[in-house]
Amino acid sequence: MRRYSLAVALAMIVSLPARATFWSPDSPVTLGGTTFLPWEVVDDSSGTNTVVLSLPPGMSIDGLHRMDVGDWLVSVGAPASLGGVPYDPRDVVRFDGAAYTLFFSGAAAGVPPGVDVDAVFLEGGDTGDLILSFDVPTTIAGAIYEPADLVRFSGGIFTVFFDASAATTPIPISTNVTAADQRAGSTLLAFDVPTTLGGTTYLPGQIAAWDGVGFSSAYLNPAWPLSAYLNGLSASACVDADGDGFGSPGEPSCPAGGAEDCDDGSFDVYPGAPQSCDGLNNDCSDPSWPALAGTNDGDDDADALSECGGDCDDANGTAWGTPGEVVGLTVIGSTLTWSPPLNPGGDVGFLLFDTIRSTVRNNFFTSPPATCVESDDGPNTTAVDTLSPPSGAVFYYVVRAQNACPGALGVGSLGTTSSGTPRLARDCP
Repeated sequence: MRRYSLAVALAMIVSLPARATFWSPDSPVTLGGTTFLPWEVVDDSSGTNTVVLSLPPGMSIDGLHRMDVGDWLVSVGAPASLGGVPYDPRDVVRFDGAAYTLFFSGAAAGVPPGVDVDAVFLEGGDTGDLILSFDVPTTIAGAIYEPADLVRFSGGIFTVFFDASAATTPIPISTNVTAADQRAGSTLLAFDVPTTLGGTTYLPGQIAAWDGVGFSSAYLNPAWPLSAYLNGLSASACVDADGDGFGSPGEPSCPAGGAEDCDDGSFDVYPGAPQSCDGLNNDCSDPSWPALAGTNDGDDDADALSECGGDCDDANGTAWGTPGEVVGLTVIGSTLTWSPPLNPGGDVGFLLFDTIRSTVRNNFFTSPPATCVESDDGPNTTAVDTLSPPSGAVFYYVVRAQNACPGALGVGSLGTTSSGTPRLARDCP
């Protein structure tokens, strides 16, 4: 483990979107007024820095990986006793939140004494191969691994996982990869000294992403001091660019067993999100996004009105709003005729009509004589009432339109009385 005091110019970094990341510093680092120590693991996934794991004080973390099951893999910067068991810097230790166990024995695998394991991660999930880096040039079974190389350990055999000297821009032999992980098909690398690759200088604390062709910048924290570097790095198990808790399409989902995000560029779009009138496929219901079928903004029933546009039932093309007042009601003899509402709220061919009679003007609701002459009749615009009013009485009629809008939304208006109050009528039948 090497230490440098640095004063260099900051190169322009083009950042990738923020990702949930766990990290440990090689020396005390103060961010946002809080100092984080080399034996602590920090979670920055929520946009703030929170300590989520701490080894006993003074036991520096060298390598760090968060397993999918939530356990931690760590290597230590010096011989340490954890849970009463001694561990060497060439070991990898597993911590499940309660107990420490040996995950990888450097001595048994042939790692020479005096070598520290720096980067640690598992390729492709908890059952994948163990990927390591070493802090000094290390010879195992005749092969030499440089400090910027990543080494695969599988079936008791070491092979090169990432050859730093063979990259498009070779990583200098003086650079040590102190932390690494995989994300979105790229290998993430953190260095102990300023390292220029492809015209970009990556400072300690910054992260470079290698996609097999070239390097790009994966940003960590602009406030990171030049005097420290990352001793541990573990990217989240998923790629969640917008921070809504769901992984990008084609990437592991963030909730265990959860669905992929259909739009990882919008915090308001994810499987099961509440639909809102924002022009987005909020709940990921439309597999052909950016089309809007199946969303509040889409016109699902092809009636030229979406739910956000006021459609009362976007699954029924015959109705989209509350019917207005029936117009032109006339009574000639026993026959009543009328015209559909000027604003029918739907297809007039699917309107139904209630004809209601009362002996009290403007009271078609509480008056005992109020009677339904016809109910749910349609699409006829006529009704017949053969009953004659009692001697000295007069019959008053109203006609109410109804459509397929659910509940009260489908019940048409009866207009207002001469005093301007809404006219009411009993339900039919």
